[in-house]
Amino acid sequence: MFVSSEPEGILDRAGGRELVIDLIVFHEFVDVLTELTEIAEEKERKAGYRRKIEEFPSLLEDEDVGIEPLALDHQDLKRSVHLMHEKEVDIGDALIYVHMSKLGIRHIVTDDRDWDRLEGIVRI
Repeated sequence: MFVSSEPEGILDRAGGRELVIDLIVFHEFVDVLTELTEIAEEKERKAGYRRKIEEFPSLLEDEDVGIEPLALDHQDLKRSVHLMHEKEVDIGDALIYVHMSKLGIRHIVTDDRDWDRLEGIVRI
């Protein structure tokens, strides 16, 4: 089984794993939980949503869920979630930052000032 926006050939690209998640789906899942965290009124509910966000990458790793595309691994997903909370950026920016860091890319063209909070990247 796979969860992907573009399923063609995904099992071949993911090393034959039976379950694969597309980064777009991961991104959307974390975005939904982030929204729920922001609108929740009870402290316990907010903490529960945040915990689910933080645990999601480990759950994928524990269940040997592949990641499509293979540019990022489970540790990268964990790092992205950590950065999202620590630097107060959205999950999309955090995923891009982690991938840029792996590739040694240090410049980004954007008007998004959130990037100013991410070390090692120069916003152009």
